[in-house]
Amino acid sequence: MPKSANFNEERMAKAFAAAMREKNPNFSKIAREFDVSRDTLSKRVRKAKSPPIPQDSQRNALRAFQEKALIN
Repeated sequence: MPKSANFNEERMAKAFAAAMREKNPNFSKIAREFDVSRDTLSKRVRKAKSPPIPQDSQRNALRAFQEKALIN
């Protein structure tokens, strides 16, 4: 739930698109322009720009250290 009663996802989407078009976006300026939270906007952009974290497959029967112990 948004903390503010005037939160508008459409404005946030437009602000997000504007921030993504820039190499180094000025979050404060964009947030004021679209009347959205600077913190929320910056978190969404940083999350979108960050590379996905590689994770070990959850289907493995053995954990990495157990598999390594069997191989050696």
